Parts: sequence; C-alpha cells; structure tokens
Amino acid sequence: MRRKLVLIIVLFGLCGIAPLKAGEVTDSAGRTISVPEEVNKVFASGPPASVLVYVLKPDALTGWPRALRDNEKPYIAPAQRELPELGRLTGRGDTANLEVVLKVAPDLIIDFGSIRETYISLADIVQMRTSIPYILVDGRFEATPTALRLVGNALGVSERGERLAQYTEKLFADLDATLHAIPEDQRPRVYLAR
Repeated sequence: MRRKLVLIIVLFGLCGIAPLKAGEVTDSAGRTISVPEEVNKVFASGPPASVLVYVLKPDALTGWPRALRDNEKPYIAPAQRELPELGRLTGRGDTANLEVVLKVAPDLIIDFGSIRETYISLADIVQMRTSIPYILVDGRFEATPTALRLVGNALGVSERGERLAQYTEKLFADLDATLHAIPEDQRPRVYLAR
C-alpha cells in the first residue's frame, strides 16, 4: 500500500499536477486539520455524520453507514438514495474497515458525535494510517449551529452552513421563548433522542 502511495505522489510530480491547496480547520477536539481546498467526497463515520454532510453538501456523501430503510428513502434525494452502505467507523457495531475507506478514497472523514479521548485517538490513528483528514465535530444538540458552521467551512459551503446555523439558532430562540412563556408545572414533558 505504501509503495502505491509513493508511486502516485511521484507520478503527480512528474506530470506537473499540483496537489490541491489545503486550508486548515480547527475541529471540536481542538485539533488543527489540513483539508483540501475542494472537498468532493466525504466518508461519514456514523449515522449522525451522514445526516450532517447530507444537509450541507449531499453530492459529497460517498455512502451511508447503514442501508437506508424504506421509510427513510422518501426524504432523501434520488441520487443519494442509491449510495452504497459503507459501514461505520465509530459507535456501536463499527463495521467499516480502513480498506473500505481507502477504496472510497474520500477527501475528508467526518465524525459527528461525542468528543472523548477514545474518538480523538481513533481519528488520529485513522488519519495517520490513511493520510485522509479526519474532523471531529461536537454532536451535542446545543452545539448544532457551531457544527453546521464548522462542517460548512470544511466542505467549502460556508454560506449554506451559516444560513442553516442561523436558522437553527432562531429555532432554538423561538423554542426557548415559547417554553419560558409556559409555567413550569404546565409544560409537557418530552423525551428527545436522535
């Protein structure tokens, strides 16, 4: 594998093809990650990451961590309905392996969820072994606007990320205002899971 990578780098050099310019983003773990100037293919490490990439830049999604269920397909654009199941790198039932990641050849790997040492270590190892930038994004509900901005910037769709972040902030503010207008003992109890 290492020989192939060296050969590809040498061939690009001989052909006079310059590598894509890189930009830098600081992910939610505080790691500075170099990302290509143009990101066209993203490997989503798990279901939350696939949804985040889908809402920001659907054409960049390389596949789904698990096959779409029939009841989910009507809400997904036709082109993305047909994407393959690639498995997941993180969470329960991690099913993808690095060979799958390398075969897909993404420009970027994104994980959207918990920022714990386990995931930071996994991201560092995968990035080191594949040479593919791996961004960790805080998946807490209240961090959604920040996540949209971070990933929008990394994917080169910062305007869309900003619009969605502002929309989300407005929804949160409206929800807070509505909630605070109802006396606490009269509020319905709700369980929210994603």
